[in-house]
This record gives sequence, structure tokens and C-alpha cells, in this order.
Amino acid sequence: MAAREFILADVMSVADLRSNTALGAIGRELDRDPDLRMLRFGTSDPPRESITSAEAALREWRPSPKDEGRPWRFHMSRRDAPQGRASVDVTTLDPTKALYEHSVSASYLASWFSTPERRDQLAALLIRLALAARAFYGKAALGSIFDQHNLELDRAGAPPPDYEREIPDIYWLNYFGPEYVDFFGPRLEGLGVRRERTPGGGVLIWATETPFVFEPGRGVADYEFKKLFYEALGRETFRSAGQRRGATGVHVPTHAAHSARPPGSSRPL
Repeated sequence: MAAREFILADVMSVADLRSNTALGAIGRELDRDPDLRMLRFGTSDPPRESITSAEAALREWRPSPKDEGRPWRFHMSRRDAPQGRASVDVTTLDPTKALYEHSVSASYLASWFSTPERRDQLAALLIRLALAARAFYGKAALGSIFDQHNLELDRAGAPPPDYEREIPDIYWLNYFGPEYVDFFGPRLEGLGVRRERTPGGGVLIWATETPFVFEPGRGVADYEFKKLFYEALGRETFRSAGQRRGATGVHVPTHAAHSARPPGSSRPL
């Protein structure tokens, strides 16, 4: 593992997050674990304002008139171990714009997560962020895993990801919101090495015990831990260099389906 390797966790949402109440709820979950909380905040990168609470910083931020119709972007960081960064990107929810989904991400120096207990802290953070952001999807993996996938797709000239047609891939942690749980149904059963049902009807699935599975030179689709997911959910469900992309809503739920679901209305696995 590279000395400066990071683990990245992020969640995607199409819920209405354009309020200080919604932003504060996300900040509260970033604050909850003292080992992982962010210590600097700003709307530019790198953030420069020292903070004691991401919740307070996000809840107290007020948009200027010129910000009302623009995406909102917030950056946070910590220099203490584990060194980390976080961002909250809130779009206008305008489907005609290039950025449609909101995202919340946090990354930390990977070497700190040397024990199962510390890795569980990151999994718990991913779940909390998914719930706070009312996310439909989330994931966590080594940065090298993401880089490997992106490089392969860039070389193949693949189009940008489309969450209404596909899932990016399978990673160490995979959060599927309640609409995915209903959409895939029994096909999710038996996948991964561990799973946790989350409040509201989603599920977090560990595809591997640890995130430290990167193999240089390996084809993205050749990792053994991914193959059962591909078989169960369909290879065309996942973004790949040779993918035959389905139409909107064929392989995964649409944004409209995620948005229309009442909270907590998923069937059990």
C-alpha cells in the first residue's frame, strides 16, 4: 500500500438538501465520531476556517443572492490522524445541468484503518451520511481502486457515469438505498461477506473484509469478489469499458423512483 493512500467514502442523493437544516444534519454525522470529525471548513479548497463543529458551520452558512441558483460546495479537512478531507456538493436538482445528483464524501489516510474496529468506524460513518443525506447509493474503497477503474474507462472512451442506467462498480463497501433493495429483491441475497440493514430500508454490503485488496495490473472486472455481484445483478448493470448500456430505469431505479419513495417503505431482504 502506498504511504499516502487514502480511503474514499461517498454517497449520492436526489433528496432536497438545499437548506441549512438538511446541511446541518449532514454536518452532525460528520461530527459524531471524534476520531473522524473535520476541523476546518470553507467554500473554497483548501478550507481555512478552524471549526469545532461541521454541523454548526453548515447550519449557519447563508447563501448570497448569487448563490441561490448555483451549486453549493463545501470543503472540510482535518490534519490530525487520520488526516482527512470531506466535501458536500449540493446541486440545483436541475436535470438539464451536468451535475444532477448531490454528493457527500469523506476520505482519510488509509494506514489508520489497520484494525477491524477502525474500519467499522468508517462503515458507520458511511451509513450515517447515507441516512442524513437520504442517499440512494454509496460506496467506499481505496483511492487506488477508484483510480484503476477510472483509468480503464478513460482509455476506453467510456461516457460519464449515469446513475439512472448503471452502478459504478463493486467496492469494499456498497450502500444500496431502499429503492435498490426493492428493485433487485432476492438477487441481493447472499452477496458479500457481511451486510447491515439500515434504518429506512437500505442495506450496506461489505464485498470484502478489508479495503486493502488493490492489485496493480489486474483488470477491473477480474477481482474475484466482484464476480458474484456481476452474476446476480447483471454485468450490464455495472459501468465498464465494454458495457452495453441499457435505457434509463432498465438495470437500476430512476431518480424519480428514488425521490418518490416514502421514507422507510422498503420490503425486508
